[in-house]
Amino acid sequence: MDLNPFATRPTFTLAAELREMDLVALNEMLNAYAKVDVSKGRMSIFSEVAAHDGNFEGYVTPLLEDIKLLDLKKDKNPVKLVWESFAAALVHLFKNHPKDRFGTKIPIHGSFDNPQVSVWAAFANVFHNFISAFPSAVEGSITPENLNKMQEKNPRKK
Repeated sequence: MDLNPFATRPTFTLAAELREMDLVALNEMLNAYAKVDVSKGRMSIFSEVAAHDGNFEGYVTPLLEDIKLLDLKKDKNPVKLVWESFAAALVHLFKNHPKDRFGTKIPIHGSFDNPQVSVWAAFANVFHNFISAFPSAVEGSITPENLNKMQEKNPRKK
């Protein structure tokens, strides 16, 4: 992370990654928010963000590898079984089969007062990952030069 601690509004570049977290350890959270249990799999998250004078631009790329959602041996209610079957089918259908990886790239941008997440781009990037797997690394596409471009696109109003 590069940070300007003297800026009056957030100004920084950040590259972060979380590699190969065991998804089974997240079952309580996955069950609470997505109503699924995972019996196998790993998650990696890669992100870059550049911010200047309160505006920011970047992305978050979550990747799920070697994932197994549906475990018919567990005792489950029929509604949960149908939902997990549907989720497992979607993951299997849209994962990149050569790399056994399901993921997307979620563009984020805007200002800290009005952040924007591009849901449609995230949805479209699921198909991109199906064709050509996202790399399991930070891209290096968000650089200090992005800060200058942001300043040119969004000059601070005085």
